[in-house]
Amino acid sequence: GWLALTLASSRVGTRWSWGLNGTDDDGGRIIGGYTCPRYSQPWQAFIYGPLQCGGILVDRSWVLSAAHCYRPGLRVRLGEHNLAVREGPEQDRVVSGAILHPGYNRFTLDNDLMLLKLAQPITIGTTARPVTLPTACAPTGTACLISGWGTVTTPQGRAGDDSLSAGAPHSQPAAPC
Repeated sequence: GWLALTLASSRVGTRWSWGLNGTDDDGGRIIGGYTCPRYSQPWQAFIYGPLQCGGILVDRSWVLSAAHCYRPGLRVRLGEHNLAVREGPEQDRVVSGAILHPGYNRFTLDNDLMLLKLAQPITIGTTARPVTLPTACAPTGTACLISGWGTVTTPQGRAGDDSLSAGAPHSQPAAPC
């Protein structure tokens, strides 16, 4: 089902243009992005513990993230908007297991995908729910949405960049990348 589709899509010939300022050295930030309307990305997961990463809720008990984010002792928070403020609808979960993509290479970051198993399923509601997974790859040039926490101004960031942000990159063929 969805696991095979998700893992297979990592090998399809589509690549994302992440740097909205036209450079590849943006440190993964959403440069030129905007603060998301509160709870407009209810599948966005905040992964924390020994490090901080983002993820996507794909099922009540599973979060898809980057394999390079794996460390023992991870936790996941759903229903989050501003990391600096406890707003009420947040749901914290302990990670009870991880499945790294079998072809993940920590040196090249090929197949940089993992699934995190939550010890307790989340309660689905308006602030936390699984993303609807695609059934096919987006055509080249499709406007897409990326979201995460961090700066939207410069790769160095600034204080106060705690709210969920988004940007609209376009998919492009893998060859030019």
